[in-house]
Amino acid sequence: MSSAKRKKILAAIAVILALGGICIIVVMSTQLDVVIGSTEKDRMISKIGSYSKSNESTIVTYFAEKISGIETLANMIVDVSECNIFEPTEVTAKFGDTDEYKTLSNVKMTSTVKKIVDSYHADKALSYIGVANVKGESFMDDYTLSGVKYGDRIVDIGSMSQFKLAMEGTTYISGVLKSPISNSESFVVFTPIIHHGEIHGVVFMGYLRERINNLIVNLMSDASANYVLANKVEGGGLNVIATDSEIDDSILATIPSDTHEIRQVTLGNIDFYAVMADVHGKNNSIGSDWVLMTVVEKSNAEAYSKKYVEYSRNVTLLISFVVILCVVIIAVVISYASHEKTKDLQKSKATLEFLKRYTFEYDIKAQKVHFSEITKNILGLEVIDYTFDRLVELGYLTTSDVNAMNELYKNLESGTIFEYEFFCARLKKYFKISASFIFLADSGDCFMGIIEDITANHIEREELKDKAQTDGMTKLYNRETFSYKVEEMKVEQDSLDALMLIDIDNFKNINDSFGHMTGDRVLLAVADALKNLKETCPFVKVVSRFGGDEFGIYLSGMKMDTDVSTIAKRVVNKITLSTVEKGVETSISIGIALRTKDGNTFSELYQCADNALYASKKIKGSSFTVYDSIDKRTLMAEDAVDDTKGKLCLPSDIKESLILAMANDEFDIYVQPYRYCHKNALGGEVLTRWNSSSFGLVMPSTFIPMLEENGLMTQFDMYVLDKVFRLANELVGYGEVGLSINQAVDTFINPSYVDTILKLKQNVRSDVVFTIEITERGECKSFRTLSKTIKTLSEHGIRVALDDFGTANSSLAVLNELEIAELKIDRSFMAFPSESAKTSKAIISSIVMIAKKLGINVVAEGVETKPQFDYLYEIGCDVLQGFYIAVPITYESFKEYLKINRG
Repeated sequence: MSSAKRKKILAAIAVILALGGICIIVVMSTQLDVVIGSTEKDRMISKIGSYSKSNESTIVTYFAEKISGIETLANMIVDVSECNIFEPTEVTAKFGDTDEYKTLSNVKMTSTVKKIVDSYHADKALSYIGVANVKGESFMDDYTLSGVKYGDRIVDIGSMSQFKLAMEGTTYISGVLKSPISNSESFVVFTPIIHHGEIHGVVFMGYLRERINNLIVNLMSDASANYVLANKVEGGGLNVIATDSEIDDSILATIPSDTHEIRQVTLGNIDFYAVMADVHGKNNSIGSDWVLMTVVEKSNAEAYSKKYVEYSRNVTLLISFVVILCVVIIAVVISYASHEKTKDLQKSKATLEFLKRYTFEYDIKAQKVHFSEITKNILGLEVIDYTFDRLVELGYLTTSDVNAMNELYKNLESGTIFEYEFFCARLKKYFKISASFIFLADSGDCFMGIIEDITANHIEREELKDKAQTDGMTKLYNRETFSYKVEEMKVEQDSLDALMLIDIDNFKNINDSFGHMTGDRVLLAVADALKNLKETCPFVKVVSRFGGDEFGIYLSGMKMDTDVSTIAKRVVNKITLSTVEKGVETSISIGIALRTKDGNTFSELYQCADNALYASKKIKGSSFTVYDSIDKRTLMAEDAVDDTKGKLCLPSDIKESLILAMANDEFDIYVQPYRYCHKNALGGEVLTRWNSSSFGLVMPSTFIPMLEENGLMTQFDMYVLDKVFRLANELVGYGEVGLSINQAVDTFINPSYVDTILKLKQNVRSDVVFTIEITERGECKSFRTLSKTIKTLSEHGIRVALDDFGTANSSLAVLNELEIAELKIDRSFMAFPSESAKTSKAIISSIVMIAKKLGINVVAEGVETKPQFDYLYEIGCDVLQGFYIAVPITYESFKEYLKINRG
């Protein structure tokens, strides 16, 4: 095409675009108000409907949570009580909001049910919660609303329609009801308690009307709309419950309750668009009198559309100007591009000819690879044309390389580049191919690419990868890589897999006695033995050094348990021989966990194998233990001696199990007797054990952290306190007995703690002297409250001791500020007899001396040897506690202990 003809075409296109821009300006100026104005107004009104539906769904979801919560509570009551909900006793209390007293039978909840209800009440922050029998009779113990206590009440809800619906098996949310006791307004959720298809009562919860207002405010998804939640009133009016609108409630209440289509209403001489929506939930459980109303002021909608019209007009004018400007620019660019295209084509041809000297071409039709002369010399080829098959024969490529590149060719789009790395066995080097699809007129379609020698880069990359995956000393896989490999392994059918943990016995003594260089040689000897085992034993798939003197082996493909034992013996023999060659005779302990039987993930297998390793450590000499053969209960019970070993794996969702355990009284009381040094008295420290029906015997070192993590520590402390004070009545006639009870600081400073403990003490008939040991499981948030509580309890004959003195926040400064009666020296200072005996004795004697001057008794815990006992007795400790004195025993055994030692 000639240059003159091309210019005429470009001029014609420019004129057409310019005329189009002018037409747009004219049309927009005359029709914008009609088209956009009415459209935006209609859009604004239609959005009201979508807001209403969206917000209705949110409110239904809000109510659904309340329904789900109360139904969960009803199911928990059934689970823990088997529907023995009420005590078969009479109760007398005020009837509703009157001064009349009524006496009813079988309305007071059993202690088990009440614990569940009280726990749920505390968690959910309800206004009130009650359980009624099938007649609708309910006893509310110390009824409280919004911080106001109304005392014990008897409430009869039998005549309420909501109760009758619940007795028909329906969970139901009422409209706003007025409390007959406090006159407060609440919406109430009712649900039946069903066991084996029979209804045994009704649970009902109240939520104050004011709580809904937060929900309404959160629904304000658009500032131009207001929302109102209301009840229908007989006669067609509305009772406004909550609103984010500034319109008076009495005016809002005049909107007809049948406004279910978007319509115009007048409120206080102002026109609004409004729509009403009934709020329904699952199984029609939300009362039919709940409605959600959405209103938008008419003037706001019209002002919005006018504003949008002005904005649209300005945008249109700007766009039209830009279009005309672009016409000129496009014409210039097209003319310039046409000229540059010719230059680029010439440049590309020259570049292509240059690159041909350094590249290869793959002719798709001829199925041949054509190398440039330089490439041929780099690869040491004899000629420049080869088929892929020939390159495979010569050892430049493998069949898998050819297949992989063919797949890349098939899926490659025109103009894109693919890269492929391969190892050339003939040259023992790594190469990378970068290729792209092109079209050449003289030979048809083909791929052109460049070959790079990346051997140096590949080696460097592999070295970095090796450092990240292996242990620096032994070059075995590190723990992270080992765990990844284990997770990747799939257990084949009829195959036995296992994780084996290996630990060198007394490795610290090797380092201390022979030096760290010898210790390193021992570690390398173990690593070499494991590498040799992997080469010679087909079942050994992965070996690792976890760190320190701990190693791991993963076994796969075994057929019988005897295979595991055989391999464990081989491991012991190989490692023993290997270390002896290094001049050190040592023994090893092995713990084994079987996959799928003991766990499936690496963390599960490691936990079980570690427990098995702990069991092996107790056996003198080299030994191995399979986790499946361990008596789990025995393993857990030994936590009492050393609670750093053998931890039980409990499920992460343990909270419900702990609540039920307290409700079912699954925690047993143990006592560890202690020895008074300078007076004839008897006593002991109270300990707990969880005798779980699901997990067996669980030690405090396992379940105490679970209680803390789930916010149940205070509830558990109060549970133990109540149980110990009740059991103290069994010690009538035993004379004066001291009992120490551990309590967390947060429990101790609870506002209701003093009243609770003094009320419990009033019911104790025995001569028990109680000591509360403050256990520092967290930082005290109110030192003033702590001091006040200690003083009040001391005035009523209850002693307070500071546990674990010398650790955490227990310091001399505490003794200066708290009027405590006793302090317990932490077991960590009982290091003697040992090399550090002088330091430990100096610290302990200083603590005793200071305590004596302050008039504070001193208890030393962790006394396990006679030298410890003799020294502590000599320097004037008042009480000694530990395994040398006595081990923890059951409460029944403790009573026998008192009888024997009292006589």
